[in-house]
Amino acid sequence: GEEEPFLAFCPGFRIVDKDCELPTEAEKIGKAVPCRAIAYNFLEGTVSGTRRPYDLQGDTLISVTELNPGQLVVGVIESIKEYGAFVRLSEYVSGLVTLRHLTDVPLATVSKKFKEGDKLKCRVLRVLPDRHQVNLTAKKTLVRDEFQLASMVQARKEMLVTGFVSNVKEYGAIVSFYGDVYGVIPTEEMDQDEAPALGMAVKCRISRVNVKKKRLGLSLDLAGGLSPAELEAAGDKPDAGAIPGEVTTPLIPLRWTEEGIFVNYRTKNGGDEDIEGFIPVAHLSDDLTQAAAIHLALASKLGKAKAKDGEKTKKLASYDPLGDGVVLARHYHLEKSESGKGSPGTSLVSLKPSLKLAVADGGFMTDFSEVEEARIYTGYVRQVHDFGAIVSLGKWKVAGMVPKHLISEHFVEKPSSELSPGQTVRALVTSIDAEKHRFTIDLRSTSARPADSAVLQREAEAVRLFFKEQAKLIALPEASGTRWISLLPGTVVEAKVTSVEKYGALLELPEHEGLTALVLKENMPEGTLLRKGDPVRCCVLDMDVERKIVDLSLQPELLAATAPTPAVSSGTGKKKRNKASGESSQRFQASQEIAVMQALQKPAYSVYWCKEPPAVVFAPPWIRQRWTGFRNTFIHSLPEESGVFSRIIVRCPVKGGASNKVRMPKILRPAEELQVGSPVTMRVLSLTKMQAHCSAPVGLRGHLHSTQILDSGSATGQQPLDTLEKGSTVEARVLQMRKHGENSKGDVWHIELTCRPSLMQALDQSVYAKEVLRWPNLKKGRRLQVVVTEVRKNYLWAEVAAGIRGQVSVLDATDDLSVIHKMVSHFQVGQVFEAQVLRSLASQKKLDLAFHGEVMEPAKKGRVIAQLAKIETLNSSGTVASFRLPGKRRGGVHITELFDFWAQFPMKRLKPGTFYEACVLQGETEKEGSWVQLSLRSSAVYGTAEGPEEKRPAQADDLRVGQRVSGYVLSAGEKGVFVALSRTLVARIRLKALSEHIVMKDAVSRLHPVGELIKDALVTEVHLDTGKVELSLRRADGSGKLTAAQLTVGDVVSGRVKAVETYGIFVRLDNSNVDGLIHKSQVSDSASVSVDSFKPGDVIKRAKVTKVEGNKLSLGIKASLFDDDEMDAEDEDEDDDEDEAEDEAEAEAEAEKEAEKEEKAAEDEDEAEDGAAKSKRKRKERADKAKPDAEAGAEVGAANLDSDEEVPWRRAGAGSQPNARTAFEFAEFHAGGESDSEEENEEDELDDDDARKRPSKRQKKAMKHAEAEEIRRREAENADGQWARDPGSVEDFERLLLTEGDTSIIWIRYMAFHLKMSDLEKARQVAERAVKHVGFAEAKERFNVWVAFMNLECTFGTEKTAEAVFKRAASHNDSKQVHMQLARIHERNKKPALATQIHELCCRKFPHSKKVWLAMLAFFYREGDLEAGRKTLPKCLAVLPRKKLPLVTSQAALLEYRHGSAERGRSIFEGLLDSYPKRTDLWSVYIDAHIKAYTPPKVAKANLAEIRALLERCCTMRLKSVKMRFFFKRWLDVEKRWGDAESQELVREKARSFVESLAA
Repeated sequence: GEEEPFLAFCPGFRIVDKDCELPTEAEKIGKAVPCRAIAYNFLEGTVSGTRRPYDLQGDTLISVTELNPGQLVVGVIESIKEYGAFVRLSEYVSGLVTLRHLTDVPLATVSKKFKEGDKLKCRVLRVLPDRHQVNLTAKKTLVRDEFQLASMVQARKEMLVTGFVSNVKEYGAIVSFYGDVYGVIPTEEMDQDEAPALGMAVKCRISRVNVKKKRLGLSLDLAGGLSPAELEAAGDKPDAGAIPGEVTTPLIPLRWTEEGIFVNYRTKNGGDEDIEGFIPVAHLSDDLTQAAAIHLALASKLGKAKAKDGEKTKKLASYDPLGDGVVLARHYHLEKSESGKGSPGTSLVSLKPSLKLAVADGGFMTDFSEVEEARIYTGYVRQVHDFGAIVSLGKWKVAGMVPKHLISEHFVEKPSSELSPGQTVRALVTSIDAEKHRFTIDLRSTSARPADSAVLQREAEAVRLFFKEQAKLIALPEASGTRWISLLPGTVVEAKVTSVEKYGALLELPEHEGLTALVLKENMPEGTLLRKGDPVRCCVLDMDVERKIVDLSLQPELLAATAPTPAVSSGTGKKKRNKASGESSQRFQASQEIAVMQALQKPAYSVYWCKEPPAVVFAPPWIRQRWTGFRNTFIHSLPEESGVFSRIIVRCPVKGGASNKVRMPKILRPAEELQVGSPVTMRVLSLTKMQAHCSAPVGLRGHLHSTQILDSGSATGQQPLDTLEKGSTVEARVLQMRKHGENSKGDVWHIELTCRPSLMQALDQSVYAKEVLRWPNLKKGRRLQVVVTEVRKNYLWAEVAAGIRGQVSVLDATDDLSVIHKMVSHFQVGQVFEAQVLRSLASQKKLDLAFHGEVMEPAKKGRVIAQLAKIETLNSSGTVASFRLPGKRRGGVHITELFDFWAQFPMKRLKPGTFYEACVLQGETEKEGSWVQLSLRSSAVYGTAEGPEEKRPAQADDLRVGQRVSGYVLSAGEKGVFVALSRTLVARIRLKALSEHIVMKDAVSRLHPVGELIKDALVTEVHLDTGKVELSLRRADGSGKLTAAQLTVGDVVSGRVKAVETYGIFVRLDNSNVDGLIHKSQVSDSASVSVDSFKPGDVIKRAKVTKVEGNKLSLGIKASLFDDDEMDAEDEDEDDDEDEAEDEAEAEAEAEKEAEKEEKAAEDEDEAEDGAAKSKRKRKERADKAKPDAEAGAEVGAANLDSDEEVPWRRAGAGSQPNARTAFEFAEFHAGGESDSEEENEEDELDDDDARKRPSKRQKKAMKHAEAEEIRRREAENADGQWARDPGSVEDFERLLLTEGDTSIIWIRYMAFHLKMSDLEKARQVAERAVKHVGFAEAKERFNVWVAFMNLECTFGTEKTAEAVFKRAASHNDSKQVHMQLARIHERNKKPALATQIHELCCRKFPHSKKVWLAMLAFFYREGDLEAGRKTLPKCLAVLPRKKLPLVTSQAALLEYRHGSAERGRSIFEGLLDSYPKRTDLWSVYIDAHIKAYTPPKVAKANLAEIRALLERCCTMRLKSVKMRFFFKRWLDVEKRWGDAESQELVREKARSFVESLAA
């Protein structure tokens, strides 16, 4: 029925417009009036409407549902907020323009130009009906754009579209369009300088479209992109009818490029319109070499062949190979080149015979759904990457991935070395992912199945067509053709051996001069011995007409078939058919089955031979692995006529060969017919990676383990089960057999088999019994074969027999450190290796194996890989770390063997679990639990040279007293500090030698913790008989120190209290390491002073030696021991010293401690003087004894000059004293050597001289004052840090290095210091220390030191030393930076030839780095070699990535402006800006360079015409206002400086005109 009418309510204010009054008369009931619904009340079932004329207009918006994304609308700004502006589109609809969408360039705040009430033109971004919201954009770029991408249906590949950046992620920038359409610009597609900012409008090219997942791939590279209008027009072109998989009509060549041939064609199922196509070079033939020859011939025909090909080009000029092709892709994107450009509609066509045959046979895949798993297809390589290759199976897009490990049977490091784009391949589909539309392909030699017979036939036909094409390509003269026909495969010829090589032998053919003959070892019978000059009969296998090489065979089956047949020709000039070749082909029939054996493997085909009947045949090249025994195959085609390229073609042999035809013998009574060692034939039921399961009638079940196929010694990682296939038969022998149960047919027997060649002959049963592996006979050291069953990161599981498996640790699996870090990728399940038993625990079923090394022998000295197991607690043995070694061995490293350099607490630099290259110093001993002694030092592991400070003393004989050594603390306690100088030598530092100050016993372990580095300790004693060494850390323990042997009874000495005991006082004598004992009875004449009056550290101003026994010294300080003269002189000097101290205290605020030292020094002088007077009186009594010097006290200070720890100013002050001599003098050491009688005669005269030379008290006071001033000056310098800011001695530098050892500038200044002293060798030693000392964490500082080392050797060393340092620096640092620094060094040293050589080496090694190319360009231009620089630019542009080209090109142009021709630089900039017209950074560089080139000081007078022409051109571009403002401002600056008021006004006028044009 009819629908019931519904009511609509129209309020009074919606009847008329706002400015009109309501009608006075009521509307008539039933009158039809127009009304527009604006709302609906579902509850009441009523509609709200409006009758206002404004609302009834068609463009008045009532609801947001009337808007569509991308629609252009005009509204009025209703309100402005911080986050954007609300725009009223109608009385009912308002939208929001966010802050980012108000302008093309996002602003931080809303611009003042937007005001409420202003009109604003916008486009609809999104409509949200549920929320009644509309998002708008006012970006002028989007508003003015003619095309709006609002749906995925509109998106097409290569389309140019405009959107805005809505988000930025790590993987790229997300660009949004209208509605819910968005895409991603990958990070690698964006330069750092060109990366768009958030909210910015961008124009990009669609590079990938995925409609199902609603994803777009975008690119900022607009090259090759088309506008939507151009794409729509291109869609109507005639080539739209080209469908992948269609066969074309004969192809008509149009033009050629280096990449291929452009052709015209028509499809057999299409219309009459011509279609343009492109054939890549690799798709001209199945063989890449033949394809290149066809391309050359076509180029010659088209009249553009390269002149360098010369005579070969003329020979091929008549070739006309074009025929039918097959379409691979409907649209194929071609790279732009100078020689030819393809249109967007260019299709991809192939002339490969294998693909044309696949189309005819249904083997050409056009859709993913057609691909089947475990099927073999004919395909071609589409792309080659580092991770593998992409292979298509027909249509260009129907492609799968080939991982690197599935490319070949051997290890492939670079796939590009095995495969090339366009190469024809046999592909086995191993797995299919239907959800992701992906499949994986295996390119290794694959056996075909019966279902693949069509593929085998197509492959054989493709080989036949290959030889047919070769006949067209190579046109031979009649005479040459006759000679080659006489050498057809299968012909027997006479030859002579010219040389015997490792791979075989080279021969000459007497009847065929100019040819080279070759016979490989594989084609000689076993045991054949050839000598130079031997005549031999050979059979021709193959011939290379172009290279004039003939391959021969010495197989007796081939030689016995046919006698030598010379080439003959008829009198009419017609070639007679070669008899041998003719007889061979006549003995075969098409589809005949024959057994063949491999002979040669060529890229395009394989050469086989058969013995029944004897002949040489050719097959497709897909089985590359050699096999043993003959394999069955079928004849595909016989030669139709005799010719140079006439061949017998066979199909690829099927794996297993003739064994498939073996009839299985029945074994009815296994218990009686079989025994251990019996031969047996069984059929393979199934295969795993570890074993093959077999069967034989009746009721026999057997398994063949992978380890029972190869002989011992030949297992090196092969997978022997790959030679078998399901259903094939194997010949084996019985290792053991047992009854396994019963079935309906009788008993079931289980047999273990072996196929090892050494066990296939009849042997005693005991031999086979020994090969059966069980737990009891797995003894340590036994060698056996294992198969890998599981690969883990740190170990392997390997099976030695069924049910017995062991573990191989990473150290026992390989001795290659690079393999250790990539175990999973290096080892594969199913590989068989030779192994050795390390440990066997039958009760726990544990077995440890090793792939390398000798288990039963001690560890050999030399390099080994070790894994750090644990950092040990350092003890007296010195072992600081324990390591795991191959063969379940354990090793330890002594603390001195960790590093060559001396490091503080070196064990902290080790990390457990890390693998290290170590050197075995000593193997295990017979002692139980002994460890292998290891070293991690570079000098031991790699044999590098040791520095002078790095040598380790092996025994006490290697040391001498006074030598400085370093070592590590092993223990510290009451007996001293024990220091390890090497792993075999430990030295001791007594407590008294630890410091000049008193060291308490309980503080020793805290002061010197275990593991601390003791550096530059002094060797004080070496006991060769006991091997003990004593060291000292006292700086006073240098040369010239007082010893006990120099002292005699009666000598007066001074010192300090070292210890106080109940029985006496121990005193350390000044300027010595000698301790003396003052017995309590020798302390004082009275009881008022006792030992309790002294404490450690008190100064003993004078003491007299009372007794000397060896190193024991007895002293006395009683007043009665000294003469009156000594006491008076001492008291007098003490008074002088007190006065002097008071004067000095008034003159300067000197520390009390220093004053005491000075007083002590003065007292020592006076004591020495009085001692000298007394010595003269007692000279006759002590004629042969030493006497103290008159100035012995002063000389005690002078003796300290050699002390390393003596402060420099003290040293300088002491050195400045006159008449300095040693502290103690002996008669036998007098310089003059006078006798005693002479001394007595001259005694009075000496007394007078001494009196005259003795200084007065005033002179003494002046001397002490000068010395104090000098000390103060030195102390001020030390406190001021002058030595640190400007070190001037070796001591200063060494002191600095203790705190700033990781700072490169200190080391560099240290090297420069030695160079100033002309000491090159010491500078080298400092450099060696520096490169080893600076830590790896300070990479920049370490690099600076290496650069300084290179600079040192390049400037002062030889080429050999400089090269050695350079190689070391490159291995320890960033190689690129080292190369560039070396080039700069040669450049600074004015060695342009060497600099050029290094620059070229750097560019070859790092071709994708723009820095190395820019450095080389700058070098050439600075040297004035403009020609070399200009030749370098095209080279770098050819290899650098596209994103780096603008910067390199602009820098080259700048170099031309600065050093070359300004016109050439201008040309380079113009070419660059043609490709990047909107790059303001390039314009800015161009303008600056141009202005500098035409203004002073470059030219005498500014050429404003040139400058204005460029700036005026820039200011006419249509860019964003911000960018244009830059150009106008730059122009105005130029006019202000070089122009006049009129020219400035002209610029301002042009700027105003531009702004007005924008407003319009």
